[in-house]
Amino acid sequence: MRARVARELGVSISRVRALETAGTLVPTIDKDGVRLYDPRSVKAYAKKRAPRLIAQGEDAARVFLMLDNGHPFKDIVIATRLPPETVRKLHDEYRRPLVEPPPDRELEAFDRRNAETDEQIKKQRARAAGGEHLT
Repeated sequence: MRARVARELGVSISRVRALETAGTLVPTIDKDGVRLYDPRSVKAYAKKRAPRLIAQGEDAARVFLMLDNGHPFKDIVIATRLPPETVRKLHDEYRRPLVEPPPDRELEAFDRRNAETDEQIKKQRARAAGGEHLT
């Protein structure tokens, strides 16, 4: 499922779609229409992406250190050469307590809704294959 791959890679579902379009991730589609991804290709993409994630982690560390030292917003943007919206997001993350859950729990709810929808589709297809009328 796209949502599971997105969560594993730490990207959005739309990014997984873009990776499919680019041919980076090529799913097979089973008889129920569910996209199945080769774990090796997902891991290979994750490995290729790792250096960028490390750089992002280093950027976050620099921003957090500057925030600890009381540097103003504009000085952080100038020193790190990061886009202001990235520094804002890092500032929000810096201020968020560790015990608080991440602000976006929608992905889990989305996964549950997708699983329910997949189950409904399977049942409808099974009924249709058995000659029952769908309502």
